[in-house]
Amino acid sequence: MRTISHAHSLVISAVTETGRAVYETIAMLTRAALRRQVRISNSIIDLNPYQMRDLNADLEGESMRLNPAFRAYEQERALYEAKQKALLFTLGMSGR
Repeated sequence: MRTISHAHSLVISAVTETGRAVYETIAMLTRAALRRQVRISNSIIDLNPYQMRDLNADLEGESMRLNPAFRAYEQERALYEAKQKALLFTLGMSGR
């Protein structure tokens, strides 16, 4: 009985995760479409090649921003750039 209960909870968890992923994908598509002022009622077939390229770029950017590893990379890069600016400022102040 415990195995069935465990399997049941795994199925519920998988369905919940799938539902969440579908919801996030729809939200991401909607945000990208609104940014590009594409009518949401349009189908993908109705988009011209330039709109499709722009929408794909927006979706790639959106999914990258949601990626925790990419966010950590962006934070690390910002910290590095701040250190570089501070070093250049310090060198400039010391007359080097």
